Amino acid sequence: MVSAPPRQGQPLRLHNLRSSLFSWKVEAAAALFAIVLYLPAVSFPLLFDDHALIDASGRPLALGGGFPYRPVRYASYWIDSALGGSATVYHAHNVLLFAVLIALVVVLARRLGATPKAALLGSLMVAAHPLAVEAVAYVAGRRDLLSAVFGLGAMLAWIDAKRPLALLLLLCGAGSKENALLLAPGMMLASASGVATRRSGDLRLLMFGALAAIALAIAYGAVGPWMPAPDLAGIALPGRVLVHYVDHLLRPMLLAGAHLSAEYPDLGLFVERVRGGESAAMPLAALSLVLTVTLVAATMTAIVRAVRSGPDAGIAACASSFVAAWAAIAAAAVAIWGGLHEPGADRHALVVLPVLGIAVALVLTRLRGKLRPPLLVLSGMTVLALAAATVRQTQTWSSERTLWSNALAMQPDAPRARLNLAGLLAQEGRYDEAAWHLGELLHRQPEFADAWLGRAVVRCAQRKPGAARRNLSRAQALGAASSAVEGIGRDCPLPEFANPLTAADKDAPSQLSPAVVAADVAAVRAAAATPAIAMPPADAATGPVAPSPVKGSGERAKI
Repeated sequence: MVSAPPRQGQPLRLHNLRSSLFSWKVEAAAALFAIVLYLPAVSFPLLFDDHALIDASGRPLALGGGFPYRPVRYASYWIDSALGGSATVYHAHNVLLFAVLIALVVVLARRLGATPKAALLGSLMVAAHPLAVEAVAYVAGRRDLLSAVFGLGAMLAWIDAKRPLALLLLLCGAGSKENALLLAPGMMLASASGVATRRSGDLRLLMFGALAAIALAIAYGAVGPWMPAPDLAGIALPGRVLVHYVDHLLRPMLLAGAHLSAEYPDLGLFVERVRGGESAAMPLAALSLVLTVTLVAATMTAIVRAVRSGPDAGIAACASSFVAAWAAIAAAAVAIWGGLHEPGADRHALVVLPVLGIAVALVLTRLRGKLRPPLLVLSGMTVLALAAATVRQTQTWSSERTLWSNALAMQPDAPRARLNLAGLLAQEGRYDEAAWHLGELLHRQPEFADAWLGRAVVRCAQRKPGAARRNLSRAQALGAASSAVEGIGRDCPLPEFANPLTAADKDAPSQLSPAVVAADVAAVRAAAATPAIAMPPADAATGPVAPSPVKGSGERAKI
């Protein structure tokens, strides 16, 4: 697989995919593995943010007004709607997209010189890793799947010197999610390192494509923030997020039964404590700052090495240095920008997982001698361990109840999980249980306005207007969204909060119907959709607990 270095100025001749029929069988096998692994997700219902993106009839909702937010994802939802609009159709589309992504990992690994067996093992590690579950088993994760599929397609087209197709796919990726823009420096690196044939005008062409993709993201309303805050907490956060993802990358390999939680309040708490000047948080902040600087330095070093290697280094060295630099760029992007928007969310890892799979394939290809057979066997065992963890993790997304119950079991201080679980219980008429969870949340975080809103809904449903009035007053004093306060005031009814109070409101029963409770719970969730690191004050008695925001209609504010 490794050829002699080309003569000066001669382009690298990477592996020709058409030369081996077996390579296509490998891609089909990898894609089939992904489909079988995630087949249970096809029967899952829509949940959580899905309802902010798809209405009850199965039609997609155009967030952002006239120009839909993330228009390529929106267009993909319209395809599902045309095919019936059932939850099964939406989930099946996600699974098929993931299968295409896994096949593309094989294609790129083979294109860069990996053997079929090595490419298969690398792609199966990506398919089986539980970090991918959120993007695949959750319909709202379509953004990450489309971005990854179009991104890998753009990289493959660029390497194959199909420049117009590469730029078109880059634009489609950016129209799915803004993180596809990270492929632009990777594509330029492919040209600079010699993996892609160098052509005059490549830089100008790629700059034009990147600017067009940025303009598209701005046009559909991508809102940032785009850079960390220039303080100790903001600069140290990428290092802390890097540790989180490395832990979640390696832990399932070591313990097949390990679950990854859907909530990571400790990451937000890290920021709050550092900004609050807590002395106990400073050692971790200092370590995280060192990790951030190390990550940036390692990324720059990898880029320089890839550029310096050039085509004269030979295919193997050139491809290896390119993939190492690409992986470093992806890891830095996840640590920096993933820390700004729902820090710790598993789906952010889909930026780096495919590149790591390609890197594994290249490493396995380079193995020689007695180490090769046992390491290949160990890789196969790792795939099985990851698949077992993924099967368990996938069930977490089988319903709202399992999602939030699992999150609370692993992170009792996760406020978003407790607020959403209380909302589910209220919608089912289990008001005492809902009130208990809200009480627990307020005990830990008494300044959480949206929890007071939720308790007002529950007290209204329990025919306790006095308690509802006190809860709503407290929520209002803490700055709860006025639209949510007024809506609950009209539904309860509590005339002093309703604006305006209609005749129907005055005659409304004092106990809310399940439909009204569901509507008010939705209003509470929407009110709680705040930026990921904007946190209410801490509980002076129990210590600060950082809330992760409740998603819902606030999905548009996330990257």
